[in-house]
Amino acid sequence: MDKLFELGLVLMILGIAVIAIGSLAVMLLQTHHAAESTPVEGGGAVCIVVFFVPICFGAASSGTMWLVMVLAMVLTLVVVAITAVMALEFVKKTKVPP
Repeated sequence: MDKLFELGLVLMILGIAVIAIGSLAVMLLQTHHAAESTPVEGGGAVCIVVFFVPICFGAASSGTMWLVMVLAMVLTLVVVAITAVMALEFVKKTKVPP
């Protein structure tokens, strides 16, 4: 395997791991803090795209959570659409011999 490809793959996996661990840590710290003092008002949502499939989760009061989740999913789909358009434009501009 090409060394540059291996490096890219490792960096991609590490990036996904950092996103997942960071998101979970923030949510767990908020719930731990809420148990010690006052209840948490608000919340958060996270979307991770794996092979163009958004996986979204979040924590908050029921009304706030759904609003934040929908906004996160819409933003994720917009980013995926922009990425797809950019990839198609790159493929059109790149001439690969048969």
